[in-house]
Amino acid sequence: MVATTDIQFVDREQSNAVLADVRNDNTETDWALWAYQEPSANILELRGSGTGGLEELKQHLTPPDRMYGFFRVVDVIDNHPTVKFVFFAWAGEKVSVVKKARMTTHKGSITEFIGQTHLSIDASDFDDIALDKIMSRVGDASGSGSRVLAAHASSSASSSSAPAPVAVAVARSVEDAPLERAVAAEPAQVQAPAARAASAPSGKVSFTRSAIPKGGSTLSFENADELQQAIRRVRSDADPADWVLFGYRGNENVIVLNGVGEGSLDALSAQLKLDTVNYGILRVTDEIDSHITVKFVLIIWIGESVKIMRKALIATHKGAITEFIGQYHTDVNASNFSELTIEEVIRKVKDASGTAVHVKNI
Repeated sequence: MVATTDIQFVDREQSNAVLADVRNDNTETDWALWAYQEPSANILELRGSGTGGLEELKQHLTPPDRMYGFFRVVDVIDNHPTVKFVFFAWAGEKVSVVKKARMTTHKGSITEFIGQTHLSIDASDFDDIALDKIMSRVGDASGSGSRVLAAHASSSASSSSAPAPVAVAVARSVEDAPLERAVAAEPAQVQAPAARAASAPSGKVSFTRSAIPKGGSTLSFENADELQQAIRRVRSDADPADWVLFGYRGNENVIVLNGVGEGSLDALSAQLKLDTVNYGILRVTDEIDSHITVKFVLIIWIGESVKIMRKALIATHKGAITEFIGQYHTDVNASNFSELTIEEVIRKVKDASGTAVHVKNI
């Protein structure tokens, strides 16, 4: 019997063929979209495919539906056009909490079907998949503008660093500059320390210590300054800390610091449990054109023992979490320890950096 956590297809052969077309440079097909066949819990039907890119794909998205989309775009690395693949999970604004929760149980199955991608997105409205935002994130992930460290100098990098990415909490106030300017001031890619300091936002963001909500889906950050300082440690060349981990305070929607330190993924993983939800930043290095570059990986841990209703609720928190944490090059989603290995992390980093993709002739 097929488990309900496994995705099935109305026509698997057709879906495989369309997926292969999107990945094939010799075909014009550049997007495909699947939707759940109601009222089934785990059967997908091919809703469409085409040659008009993301804008054409978006015409098929509707608020009541749960869908999975896959499309290709072209990024330019070192003056060479390279093909990038983007995957997104669509849970429209009218999708119930329970159905959204069921989608989280299918993540492993659908990502196995789709295969390697350079960017994955959770979306509920068109703004989440705006083309300019996607291309910005693809560019960030490609490493074309990321900080490059000489291999011999990585241990003696300058201690100068800009303030951590702008933190956004449920209760916030902005002085001297609008939030949009403050967010944009942090470069989409990580620069060399001196350049990063020069681009520090002129505005200041302060957190008001309002009462922390006890229920509902509202998210807040406990001791936000402490959390931001932990992020700054991981982002600083001068600090040996290479990971930071956040979690929830009990069953409340309050983010707290679980730990920060050295030891890479092994040390971070030691803090995880199968019944918790955690968010972490892991600092690793990748080599591009014989240069060592620093990469930041967002770890999203939703333990396999977390209750389904809790999974559905925290799905609404991802936007606030990523805005608080700031820029990163790629993400890894995991629900058990076999899915969270250093090999998987490095594979995702290399896929995102463009070192594992071919150059498309145009």
